[in-house]
Amino acid sequence: MCRETEVKSVNNSSLRRQRQPLAPSIMNAKSMNLITDEGFGRRLAANLLVMTIVIAFCTSNQTLQNYCLDMYYDMKEYMMRIASEMAWWSLLGLLSSSCCAIQILLNTLSFGCAGFNNVLGPLRPTFLSLSIVAQCSSWYVALTNSIVKDQWRMSAASTVLSASLTLLPEVLAWQTAKRERIRHQTYQTTNYKKEENEKTDDSVSYDSKSTSNEIKLQFQLSTMGCSSCVSTVSKVLDSIDGVRRHSVTLESGIAEIVLDEKSCGSRSNTPSNQHDQLWKDIANQLQAAGFPADD
Repeated sequence: MCRETEVKSVNNSSLRRQRQPLAPSIMNAKSMNLITDEGFGRRLAANLLVMTIVIAFCTSNQTLQNYCLDMYYDMKEYMMRIASEMAWWSLLGLLSSSCCAIQILLNTLSFGCAGFNNVLGPLRPTFLSLSIVAQCSSWYVALTNSIVKDQWRMSAASTVLSASLTLLPEVLAWQTAKRERIRHQTYQTTNYKKEENEKTDDSVSYDSKSTSNEIKLQFQLSTMGCSSCVSTVSKVLDSIDGVRRHSVTLESGIAEIVLDEKSCGSRSNTPSNQHDQLWKDIANQLQAAGFPADD
């Protein structure tokens, strides 16, 4: 069956799987809130400037300085009563990453997105600024305190812990992009000779052959909320046999997947039912991972 006939036969079933771009107001509602995002650096610098001004103002007034120190030690004593010092730094790191570590655990257990990034993501520059100021204060005390020996060891451990938790969203986004890049390079390498042979075939045009054995499906995943969710969905799509390439976009909540028709096997007698069955099978896998596809 030629490509034109196949497109007509699956028109009704496959087109209803394609999602139209969301409205700008909806698309802008979700963001990974990564350090590399546009405007994040300006917001972080603004928060650091405000905190620096507040600290400078408090230290310039002896009465206010004493009051702030008393409040700091009272809060630290309370935190030490309910948790260890490393737990305090863990809390700052979690807030600075929009509780990314907790979301990773939830995704591992297939609970889906808890929405931490939707609430804490816009406040991430503020929490990150607070974490930076707290780390600087910790190192200042460690380097100037001659009473407690080896205070720098605790400061170094807290810095590593806080930084590891804080940068989890960026690490996940980098890993997801790396997997997609490796898959794309592998596909190009394994299919290079085949495409070259198709180019030299005079009976069928190359453009027709290069797309005739592709199945394109699209899924609307409105429950995705952060880089951990995108990473989980990407891993699910990577595990599906016959995947040539895929893309998962948080802003629109859309996951697009391109499969090799021959690798998928024959699911039905007609291309229309084949596309429907493929969509349902992949949707079931996504739902099992905690991310149901909208019908």
